[in-house]
Formats: sequence, structure tokens, C-alpha cells
Amino acid sequence: MFRKTLLATALAAAVPASLANETPSDQPTVMEETVVVGVRQRLYERGALLDAIQKTEVVDESLIKSLQAVNLTDAIEKSPGVRVSNECSMCGVKRIMLNGMRGEHSTILTDGVPLHTMMAGYYAVDALATTGVSRIEVARGAGASLLAPEAIGGTINVISKEVEETGLNINASMEDNDSYFLGMMGGYVSDDERTRTSLVIQDDKHHQMDNDDNGVSEAPLQENASYVVRLSHDLGERDNVVLRTAYTDSSIFGGPQGYSIGSVLQGYDGVESDHLFVNDDVRQQYIGKPWETTEWISTTRSEISSSWLHEFNESYNTLFTVAWSEHKQDSFYEGFDYTATDTLNYFDLRNNLILNDQHMLTFGVDLRDESMRSDSVAGEESDNYIEDSFDYQTTGLYIQDTWTVSPDLEVALAIRVDNAKADFVAEQKPGTEIDETVVAPRIDLRYLHDDQWTSRVALGRGYRAPILFRNRSRHS
Repeated sequence: MFRKTLLATALAAAVPASLANETPSDQPTVMEETVVVGVRQRLYERGALLDAIQKTEVVDESLIKSLQAVNLTDAIEKSPGVRVSNECSMCGVKRIMLNGMRGEHSTILTDGVPLHTMMAGYYAVDALATTGVSRIEVARGAGASLLAPEAIGGTINVISKEVEETGLNINASMEDNDSYFLGMMGGYVSDDERTRTSLVIQDDKHHQMDNDDNGVSEAPLQENASYVVRLSHDLGERDNVVLRTAYTDSSIFGGPQGYSIGSVLQGYDGVESDHLFVNDDVRQQYIGKPWETTEWISTTRSEISSSWLHEFNESYNTLFTVAWSEHKQDSFYEGFDYTATDTLNYFDLRNNLILNDQHMLTFGVDLRDESMRSDSVAGEESDNYIEDSFDYQTTGLYIQDTWTVSPDLEVALAIRVDNAKADFVAEQKPGTEIDETVVAPRIDLRYLHDDQWTSRVALGRGYRAPILFRNRSRHS
């Protein structure tokens, strides 16, 4: 939210001399209120700028704090229709499942921008920090996002906190077992309140857990560090520019106790032990080689995004967004190595046009260009291994009519037309596997009974590419 400042100015009453005897000397002071509001906040409040997703649940900052949620999965796992699935007890990999759909059918947005690929939504989701987050919006159902048609299960939109004043906020905690949490957000607001800058740093560590003392962890060592710099500047009364850059470093190590990943990899010989536990009983001591139970995933993410909002008049505005992200992974799974780099370029030109008091059109075009390259030394030595490297591009057109039937009833009708191309570049997969045009309509109807109770009926269509390509419809 853009900072709102109340400036109070005392006005002295000028009294003509002829009226001096009729005006009391202790005349009350007249207060004039001036509200300073940023360009984006003004458009949101007037209803001229709408969200890209149809929200079903919102986890706000106060709830995040009450839950003591360190990361995204902690914050949303208790929300209706959300299930956080732990895919591996030793490596700690988690998937966010919406509406009962598998994790790859969920899409994570940052400030409405789909910066996270399917790989990024599967690995290092525990590294998505909550420091500097204003709220987390959950949209369940196929087609719930105007900008992410591949989100068949739904969309999670992480909204950055807008700086309200110059200052520094620090939150820290520590446990006896070398686990700790440090969250810091520093902000600067210029005197004219047109420039708002923030720096967010979060560093947290969670130690390995071996509750049955058999020498193998049930929960991995996790070390996460996140850095975010965000700048919002009002160029004038009708223009606002936001620049955001982020970097995340995450490391997960599970398996043998008392080892580092360096010592494990140094001792790797590729020869499996005859027995991993005494008497082949997992409740007894582990006697295998360290690498045979090692699960290690190292992830780095870099993000850069920029958006320019221009208001032509009170009925028409345009939002232009460009973004880039790079997700790198280096991993070792009990003898199988895997490295990957997933790069995403994104462009969106969105228009909002108010037709009248009841109808608002949102229309635009977006482009997505993703390239993923993977490698595995152990995989290349196997006759059955096929690398999963691919190139993926989509070009989409979309339009939505938000119809306010009454103050309590809103109907959103939308349709997207996407051309999706996916090419798996392995030699065993010649040609372009996917080259299709998909029409994805949706309708979202919601009725506000009161401030606490809202009914929603939605019907939509979506798809997931490049790993899966299926058209599905769901109600929520």
C-alpha cells in the first residue's frame, strides 16, 4: 500500500476590525486535511486498476506474524483448499497443491508477475521469505489468473510491502540447536513522498533432525538467504515506475549425520553397500556409506522486474511490465547428480478501460520465453536417461469484463487465446513436441453477503506446458 500521510495545518482566522467585538477571541482552529496518495494506490481505490487474479483467500501481514511463518509454505498451509505436500523427508522438497491438484498445476506470482517457473515452484519454495511481504493472495481454480492460464489448480500471488516511512525493522530469533531466523526491512521515503525504496534481508537456518538416533536424518539441514531491493517512484501525477530485484540462495542437506556435502562428494565411489542398517532394520544404526542416503539440493534464484503505469485519463490506464528470472540448481540424490538452469523472460502490456459505472474492461498481450538446460554425469552413463532440457514460448491475448451488477454482486468474464510452443532439445526427441493454440475462457461470480462471508462460483479452463499439456475444467 502506498503511504498515506495526514498533514494538519492550523489556519488563523482573519477578523476584520469592524467585527472584532462580535468574534470571540478563542475561536476554534480550523483543520485542513491533505491526503498524499501514490499513483497506483489512487487508481486502486478508484477501481481503475484491478488485480490479475480472482482471489479466494488472503493471508495478510498480521496473520503471517501470528503464525510466525518464516516462508511461503508456513504462511499458506492452513488456508482453505491449500495443501503443502512434503515430497521427501530427507531432502525436504515440498509442493503446494491447490484444489486437490498436483503441485505442478500451481503457479506462484510476485506482485502479479509470473516470475516462477514450474521448477521454481517445486524447488526452494521454503526459501520464499515472508519478510517484506504485505499479503499473500490465493486464487483457487482453473483460469483463476488472467496472466497464468497454466495454473489449473490455482495461483499464489506474493505482494510486496509498500514502504510507509523511513526506518528499519528487525526481527530475530535463535534456538539452542544452531537454528536461527533474521528478518530485516529498511525503508526510505522522500520528503515529497514520490520515491519509496526498501531493502529486505532474510536469513534463516533449520538444523537436521534425527529423532530415532539411527544416524540418518528425518528432516534436513536448511539454510536460506534472501535479498530484495525495491524502488517505487511517481514520475508525475499520472505515472509510476516500480523496479524490483531479488536474489535467493538456498541449500538443503539431508541424510547421514555429522557430514558436510563436501566430504560426502569426496568419498563417493559408486559402489553400493550390501547393508545400510544393522540387521537391515531402519530403526537401528546406519552402517552404509554417507553418499548412499545423501539428498542435497543447492538453489540460487535471481529476479529483475520493472513496470510502468500510465494513466491517460480517469477512465483509461496502461501497465507495461518486463521481467527476467534465472533459477539454478545443483543437486545430488544418493549417487545421482543433476544440474539445471531455467531462464525466463516475460513481457506484459495490460490496459484497463472503465466503460461505465458497471463495466470495466481489462485487455492486453503477454509473451513468455523460457529456456531450461539440464545435465547429469550419472545420467549420461545410463542407457535409459533422456535429458529434460527444453525451450518454451507462449504468446497470449486476453480480455476480461468485470461487471459490477450491484454493490454485492460481481461477475468477471474473461477469455485468453494462447499459442504455445515447446521443444525438448534432447537428441532422442527430434522436432517440436508442442505447437498449439489454446482458447481458455473463464467466468467468476461472487456475492458479498457481509464483510466476513462471500460466496463464489467459478468455471475455467487451463493447461500446463511444457511437461504436461492437458486441457481441464474445474469448479471451485
